[in-house]
Amino acid sequence: PTIILQGHLDMVPQKAPEVEFDFITEPIQLRLKGDRLYANGTTLGADDGIGIAAALSLLFDPDFHCGPLALLATVQEETGLDGAREIQPHMLTGDLLLNLDSEEEGVFCLGCAGGESAMFRFLTAYEPLPGKYTGFKLRLGGLKGGHSGADIDLNHGNAVMLLVDFLQKNPDCRVASINGGSVDNVIPDEATAEIAVPVDNVEVLTAAAGDFVRQLREKFDVTSQCDLTLTPSPPPAIVWKTAFQRKALTAIHQLPDGVLDAGPIGGPVVTSNNVAILRARLREVELVIHPRSIADAHSRVTGRCRELLAPLAPEVTVTGSYPSWQPQYDSPALKTAEELYREFSGKPARHMVIHAGLECGLFKRLRPDLEMLSFGPEVCQVHTANEYVETASVTRFDRFLRDFLIRLAGRNTAPKK
Repeated sequence: PTIILQGHLDMVPQKAPEVEFDFITEPIQLRLKGDRLYANGTTLGADDGIGIAAALSLLFDPDFHCGPLALLATVQEETGLDGAREIQPHMLTGDLLLNLDSEEEGVFCLGCAGGESAMFRFLTAYEPLPGKYTGFKLRLGGLKGGHSGADIDLNHGNAVMLLVDFLQKNPDCRVASINGGSVDNVIPDEATAEIAVPVDNVEVLTAAAGDFVRQLREKFDVTSQCDLTLTPSPPPAIVWKTAFQRKALTAIHQLPDGVLDAGPIGGPVVTSNNVAILRARLREVELVIHPRSIADAHSRVTGRCRELLAPLAPEVTVTGSYPSWQPQYDSPALKTAEELYREFSGKPARHMVIHAGLECGLFKRLRPDLEMLSFGPEVCQVHTANEYVETASVTRFDRFLRDFLIRLAGRNTAPKK
């Protein structure tokens, strides 16, 4: 059979707050710690550089022999599967597509969630700051963030929604700006705001911030550096009008975020939403959400957000909508892969449907008859500055992939390297 090896070339550019790094001009700085390969304070790009590397190593290995192979390498997967949208049916000529974009060794993926990205843009109402006020810069940091699909059920907390919650509970704060999140498929781990507080209320606000952090640490799985800091700054000259601020914060606070339908115990999350980006400046607000659903209910989540934000009269742009990939549990390739994995490792493999999005849903729409399977090595904390890949797992993944292709070609043993 002709096998299509598939992965994506782009990565999510995230970095630690203290790191100065330009993803456009600088190469990723690698750091090996034991058998874990990290980048130096940034995302590593093992999602999905390691899948592309594995496929290229096979195509250019003169000593490796199996059936016909093709490599399909896409771009802009992380920004809405845009590269995969340009694929035409004749580009998927093959019997089986192996997506090498999974991140848990010994787990074969048979399906994934659908999703979309929606931006809400609306104007603000503002006025000069009245009376005697003290200025502060609020920063909520130390949250774990993570992949908005794979990690949405890990109780990491959303920095954007939590900072909005704090501001709503402390209406004496006059808002000049709020900023949090960077890309739609990452759970925000940091958010900031520029505010003004009546001089007489500074001590009350400081105490409220301390209480808020204590409650946050009790409720969510956060890092030891989790904190809400107040840094004195010159008070802003102009702030949101009180009535508009109340209306805006209330609407945003009501947005669905996190797991919306957990599904059956032991199964994948069915539906979720990530309030991913908030750029609330003085005159205009931009808010981006990324709902996902194995049941293809993501458009209904977007619709609910439209209703909740309607009092703000937003302009709404929906982009990057992609379908779910429904599982084929009787897949012959899955049976072969599970049998080989047991021989290979002495342990049973698992198969699952993931809540993250894969390009397979788009490919299936083009070629409904195309059999597909997704797997990969152990890649951890993707979409964060702590992303790493286990090098020993990569070795096993490479050997398994080679043996699997030879098994599919009808041979029993792989040539020794």
